Amino acid sequence: MNMSYRKNYKTYYNLAFSKGTPTAFVVETPFQLLCAIEAINEFQIEHYLVVVPYFENSFRWSQLESMLKELNLRHKAIQITENSHNDLFKQTGVFAENIIEKFPRIMTGGYYSLIGRALCTLYAANDSVCVYLDDGTATIAILNGLETFLEYDKPRYWSDRKKWYRESYKPYMDVASRISHCWKEVGLNDYNFLFTIYSQRKNNKFVIYSNTFAHFRNTLQHSSINNTIWVLGAVSSSISSTLQIAEQVFEGVIWSKLAILRKKYPKHEILFIPHVDDRNVNVQHFCEILGIRYERLPYCVEYYAYYKQQVPEILCGFGSTALSTFRIIFPKMNIVDWVISRKGINMRVSSMVSATFNQMGIEIQCTQIEGIPLMNRLKRWIKSLFRLILK
Repeated sequence: MNMSYRKNYKTYYNLAFSKGTPTAFVVETPFQLLCAIEAINEFQIEHYLVVVPYFENSFRWSQLESMLKELNLRHKAIQITENSHNDLFKQTGVFAENIIEKFPRIMTGGYYSLIGRALCTLYAANDSVCVYLDDGTATIAILNGLETFLEYDKPRYWSDRKKWYRESYKPYMDVASRISHCWKEVGLNDYNFLFTIYSQRKNNKFVIYSNTFAHFRNTLQHSSINNTIWVLGAVSSSISSTLQIAEQVFEGVIWSKLAILRKKYPKHEILFIPHVDDRNVNVQHFCEILGIRYERLPYCVEYYAYYKQQVPEILCGFGSTALSTFRIIFPKMNIVDWVISRKGINMRVSSMVSATFNQMGIEIQCTQIEGIPLMNRLKRWIKSLFRLILK
């Protein structure tokens, strides 16, 4: 490390984690907003602006909007009209705007997001600094060396990689390169500063400031822990695609997990909270049969607990970021991560998440799909379903 770099690093480190520095937050998910709220309290930020790019009619945006209004946060919402990375600057529709307000510090959850990174350039003052906020599973992947989100879907066989490189990776990297050039032009400095709950995952590339969720923990520590179990859903289509199985097979796994919970805890109220991006309709029917409450929340689950001042006795999920958040806020809570795997399938990211959760003290329960023919699986689960109905 040369002297000039070391001097600049120290200057920007002090700016990145200083108290009271005016800050623009660029957030795209409810969890990123939760981290922004924690940063506002941790760094005692009075002058800030929360910038939220969103897609119309998105349930994710609905949750963000509810939280922004409930907390009365100063914000600017920017509607994204298309989803084309190749024409990013036109599709955001904001780059022609005259942004008057500039900030010496930018905090964003969009390490992988081209839209988020592009928006950072609009609000960055000359000689400003960027700090990355948590983005859940993506942050775990980043700390384990995945440079782009496209590496999640990198084809296993070389014969398939040419198309992937041509149609996905190269266009993404071309736009990412243009945005990096813009960061340099506007004077936005990136030293990979990270405000994260995953501080136990050491990575020499990142400078980590631990997010202990002190604000939410102090607020929720006196919350009542009632006789309930919360189950956090997953994006069924995404998990099925990763495991290369029919979505009905994953539905069968969900049915099995819920049925076991209901049998083991007959007197507990069980609440199933679907993932914000999941559109599966069959799980709701399973819940009706099993006497489980199914509810789409108006907020992310962490803020729902904060708003209600109630937390469950047991929290279960399929690799949900919220499992780790609740572990930070409630170190003694019974939290279970259900891991689904299949022989011969690359589960690199899932393994990263499981290892991190295990390090945090979250119980890991693994279910391996052995490759039983699909029709046999469906017949077995249908029989199980009818037996329960007939009772």
